[in-house]
Amino acid sequence: MPSVAAELVAYSEPTHRPTSSDVIHTIGLDNIFVQFGQSISVSPRQHGITDQRFLEAWESSALLAFGDTKLSARLEDSLATTLSEPELAGIDGFLSSSFGKRVTTLEQSSHAIAGEAQIAALAKGKTLYWSVSERRKAQFEELLDLSGAEMTFAIISESLRGMALGLHLASGGDIETPWEEIDNAVKIQLSGIRESLAEAAHATLAYTYHDLTDAELEDYLSFLRTPAARKFYDTATLAVGDIIRETMFGLGESVAIRLRRADI
Repeated sequence: MPSVAAELVAYSEPTHRPTSSDVIHTIGLDNIFVQFGQSISVSPRQHGITDQRFLEAWESSALLAFGDTKLSARLEDSLATTLSEPELAGIDGFLSSSFGKRVTTLEQSSHAIAGEAQIAALAKGKTLYWSVSERRKAQFEELLDLSGAEMTFAIISESLRGMALGLHLASGGDIETPWEEIDNAVKIQLSGIRESLAEAAHATLAYTYHDLTDAELEDYLSFLRTPAARKFYDTATLAVGDIIRETMFGLGESVAIRLRRADI
């Protein structure tokens, strides 16, 4: 198989100028806010909340807030402002190569697993992880560091904030949401589940990249180590976290106002 370097050289003269939107779409970040909204919209119901008036206000408001196309546009703007055209071209060059497409397909297939199938995939991943070599485990650790693990952790953090917010509002909490209290509770929860999150991350990586050899995984890491890739993931992580957090503030206000109007 051609090396990553050879793939990029072969793609050094793109037929179009890739944009941040192109890269976001290829990686699969274009749906990240919609997926987040879908996830937190059902959180109160999953945690036993039965107040239909609240559930209706929460679910519709969450889907509306995180379904706003302006959120993805903000992410695109952040990346377009930070990355130069040559940097975007380099990233798009890898993603458009045969190997890049293969890696992206593996990642998106893993992300698309839903429901009970996720439990089975994690169980298989755990078995795979403990059977791999120390070299491959070290590759997984670097992959976690380079490929947006912090973004995943930030999303989990915001999911916990969303759950806490929903429980506060469902219990008839004041319209002035106690964000400091919620954030402190989330920090405690995160510290308690960090180890289990790391275990799940290892299992996910082992499952996702099972079909790649150690050499192929090293090729992928070679791409992720490039300055352009580092800048992309660092920028995307910060932007996604900021956008979700700001949208969550608006969601809290929107739901509280709808519930207060219903009480009048």
